[in-house]
Amino acid sequence: MRQNKWFAPTILALIGFALYLPSFFGQFLWDDEQLIYQNQYVLNFRLDKFFTDSATAGRGVVSNYYRPVQSTIYAVINLMLGLRPFYFHLVAVLLHLAAAVATYRFFLLLSRKRLVSFLIAVFFLVHPIQTEAVSYISGLSDPLFVLFGFLCLTSFLGHRHLFSLFYFLLCLLSKETGLVFAPLIFLTWFFCDKTHALRRLFPYILITGVYLLFHFTYINNYDSVAGWGDGPYAHSLLLRLATFVQNLYLYLSLTIFPKTLFMERDLTISLPTTIFTPTIVSFVLINLAILGGLLRHYHKQKKYLPLLCFLGFYISFLPVSGLILINGIFYEHFLYLPLVFFAAFFLFLLEKKLLSRPGLVILTLYFVMLAGRTAVREYDWIDPVRFYQQTLNHAPNSIRIRNNLGMAYSDRGETDQAITLYQESIKIDPRVPNLYHNLAQAYQSKGDNVSAEKYYQEAIAIDPNFFYSHASLYQLYQSTGQKAKADDLLGRYPQFLHQ
Repeated sequence: MRQNKWFAPTILALIGFALYLPSFFGQFLWDDEQLIYQNQYVLNFRLDKFFTDSATAGRGVVSNYYRPVQSTIYAVINLMLGLRPFYFHLVAVLLHLAAAVATYRFFLLLSRKRLVSFLIAVFFLVHPIQTEAVSYISGLSDPLFVLFGFLCLTSFLGHRHLFSLFYFLLCLLSKETGLVFAPLIFLTWFFCDKTHALRRLFPYILITGVYLLFHFTYINNYDSVAGWGDGPYAHSLLLRLATFVQNLYLYLSLTIFPKTLFMERDLTISLPTTIFTPTIVSFVLINLAILGGLLRHYHKQKKYLPLLCFLGFYISFLPVSGLILINGIFYEHFLYLPLVFFAAFFLFLLEKKLLSRPGLVILTLYFVMLAGRTAVREYDWIDPVRFYQQTLNHAPNSIRIRNNLGMAYSDRGETDQAITLYQESIKIDPRVPNLYHNLAQAYQSKGDNVSAEKYYQEAIAIDPNFFYSHASLYQLYQSTGQKAKADDLLGRYPQFLHQ
């Protein structure tokens, strides 16, 4: 009897919903301030700004993030339901489930192998690496671009050309990383649809070109090289590529056995000094040997699925390979899409062994282990203080984490702990105005306006353009009746204080 086409998607949805249920009780944290609850464009539903400015511009932060679909979704949730983290988490989980179903549909159409396609989607759905894109609200762009990307590929295979182009455009407007679906479309055409002329790809090339032109003309206002300082990583393409190859061992270890998960991995990564390290050379040779074997297998037996997935795995990494300088060397969510092709490669390559009775038992136990690790990792994500403390255990000198933990303490009313943490952090790096500003706010909340004034002034001394301390100090003077000081500050820094 023919199986109901909705059976597998329903099972995927039930698994994912049950697994990610704890994340519904999480709070805002990390970049949620810039992208959501302090972003004036989101709060005021500035649809025009979503499509003409960066995603963080509404918070006054310069970046190259162009994600109008993500910002629009945030604004709609806020307009309809308010700034309640529960609903933002709910949408993130639902989109992750939809991305898993879209993944299943694509591989089913590609291979006609229902069980293999289902197992690929389960791996993608339950892997704990995905919590960085699902349990973290600002990670919404990953499920979005992957969902629209696989809908694009599925429509492409089904010859629904207008739908495919529409999904491709939404993919690009969800996250810059969506550009990887351009070569994935070509790969799909090359292996699966060469009966149609190459000119079928022209509209995708045109959309990609227009998108890149717009992005680099109007959106790219942040100087990534300057943001990295004078370090060699920013100025050497070869070093960035070598670093990526070196990190692939870590990516693979986290994919297979994701025991230790945390943010701020950049602070724990040592950059290679040469491209001829044993780690890098061995990895290149191993992958060349695998690629050679897959090409021979393809030419002799015309079985392209393992080769397609192997190439898809590396194509998925293109945005973070070092070819383009971005704002981080290593984040776990960089694996969000590559996990799909990793699972597909092994399942198609070892199909007979993995789909035997012993193989399925082993896979089931492995998936249960992954789901358990996901549940444990969600426990970290749903509480800001616990999340930042856990991250600080792995990156104790991260000023960003220390600053965020201090703010989480303050939000919880643990002001003394916040003050102690800020003071310790200033000793580590006394050049960060945010630390002085937040320390001043902590003192102000305790009624110690003298100390608050002192640290606001120190923040301004470090960075005269630090708007937040100017505004807070001006409000402090006004609220305490210090009109002369308020007028003096207004006279010296009118650009920050005039409404």
